[in-house]
Amino acid sequence: MANINLTLDALCKFIEDNKNKINKKNISYLEKLSNEEAEYKINYVDTNKKATIFPLKARLDNILHSIAKKNNFVRYGVLSIVKSFPETDISFVSSIIALLIENFIKFKEAEQQEIIETFMRKIYKDVKEKYKEFNYNKLGWVSKEFYSHIKEFVIGRDTMRYIADYLNINILIIELFDDNIKYIGRETFVKYRKSLILIKHKEEHYEPVFCDTNSELINKLIDTPMFVEKIDCNFNNKTEDNKFNVGNDDLEVKEEKMEKVIVTEENSFADLKDIGKRLGIKLTHIKNGKQGMKTKSDLIKEIMDVQI
Repeated sequence: MANINLTLDALCKFIEDNKNKINKKNISYLEKLSNEEAEYKINYVDTNKKATIFPLKARLDNILHSIAKKNNFVRYGVLSIVKSFPETDISFVSSIIALLIENFIKFKEAEQQEIIETFMRKIYKDVKEKYKEFNYNKLGWVSKEFYSHIKEFVIGRDTMRYIADYLNINILIIELFDDNIKYIGRETFVKYRKSLILIKHKEEHYEPVFCDTNSELINKLIDTPMFVEKIDCNFNNKTEDNKFNVGNDDLEVKEEKMEKVIVTEENSFADLKDIGKRLGIKLTHIKNGKQGMKTKSDLIKEIMDVQI
């Protein structure tokens, strides 16, 4: 076959002759997307380094700006690759573990990898038992596909929901590019369950958000549920149900019949720490770039806030 040299003039003539065949909607969409990408950019943070959660797009900035500033919201870079999954971004799990294990960010990389891989092996080992325990068949999940997703660690709705259920937590995801907050967890959000906040970049890459307290944000989202979109994990639904529903109780709360705990300055610091732990309150915070123990006043305020 002879080589054909395509000149710039010939290319321009071809486009001119065929312009009526071009879908203008597609051109408009691509231009809009390109401009949006050019206007908004926020980089990943290097592993174990921190950065502000800003800049945010307009909607997220409106929801989060004052709360994030007041409560020192910062994001940290986490491991995205481990030996067991060299081609899979596992930052979703790294972020969750970083928020659950105190000072995890300061651990050596080898220690972090070992903990992450141990957790991933554990949730796969328990996958069949938990499939039954959490009644995932009622959500239309096909067991074989679900087991495969956990084994290969495919981050989708089922994997994220499974991790939230397994750890008995709420997960709130700040989706930077989509300018949205999403919730993954049980059908109804329960404020008495520990809530973790993650940042999601345009790609499937996540970072944990650390703060002095997330109770102010949680209360705001409960008061204005239209700010949050639930990730629908019920595969039986013909149309996605993204409504963020707030529950008033939890199985654990029912079983223990927990009553509101009133705390004052008269409570000892040891008592406050114990109560804080039972309510899922983090005892340390980041202030002026350093992590330290919260004060007695901080704990009293959070203990009372979380029980509102």
